[in-house]
Amino acid sequence: MAAVEITKDASDIYILGSDEIWNITTSVCRKSIFWGEGYGPSIVYAASMSGASENFYRSYPDIIKKFSNFKAITVRDDNSRSIIQALTGKKIDKVVDPTILLENDPIVSGSSGNNKKPFILLYGYPYQWKSSIPYIKRFAEEENISIVSLWFYLEFADKNVVCRPEEFITYFNDAKYVITTTFHGSIFSILSRAQFITYSPRDKGRQLLEEFDQDKRIIEKSATYDMFANVLRTPCNYEETFKIIQSKRRQSAEILNKMITKFAKRE
Repeated sequence: MAAVEITKDASDIYILGSDEIWNITTSVCRKSIFWGEGYGPSIVYAASMSGASENFYRSYPDIIKKFSNFKAITVRDDNSRSIIQALTGKKIDKVVDPTILLENDPIVSGSSGNNKKPFILLYGYPYQWKSSIPYIKRFAEEENISIVSLWFYLEFADKNVVCRPEEFITYFNDAKYVITTTFHGSIFSILSRAQFITYSPRDKGRQLLEEFDQDKRIIEKSATYDMFANVLRTPCNYEETFKIIQSKRRQSAEILNKMITKFAKRE
């Protein structure tokens, strides 16, 4: 199949985002495609700068100018919002990650039916597990359940799974316990109402869990095994969390719809 060329007349509007498209500490994120160049009206939904600081951005004045290429910008975290507001002097709305916009959709609900035996699901980059491996293995032995790693190969896991996108959330739904280290791992744990912990999250993951009333599920690297096991065995309370999600989901969808309606090309 031939590649589709992005041109100014190909679409009525272009929506960029989300995730770390503006983490310019990574060279690929400095490419023109992420900065509204060479194509038509563009808006940004839930972008993140992740590890890029304001001072780092100030060393790229040419990129700072490119914020003006967009009709409207929204971000998914406080750090990105404060940086862009400082660099541009404009008010920036914060919205939820697009995965949270999904409601009553097969992508975020339902079981695969393929996982008959109980298991602990691990979701996180391989380098993030080193200090927690003894705790995970001990917990699995005490519970007499297997360890399954989703998408990332972990030598100590009993099973490593690579699945189709539509099957991804089913592993969170089917797991007896979930241990994650990542922002999206925390989101999918919440959306599937999993019994989970987030191990030593980065700032954006920590902020997410605080925002959705799940910060008690955070386990620091300094935690003892008893702390680790007790939190993981404690069922999550999702009542307040889903009230917050419903409210923020509506607000974010309204912001997105208004941007599209206002800035899409008219014939």
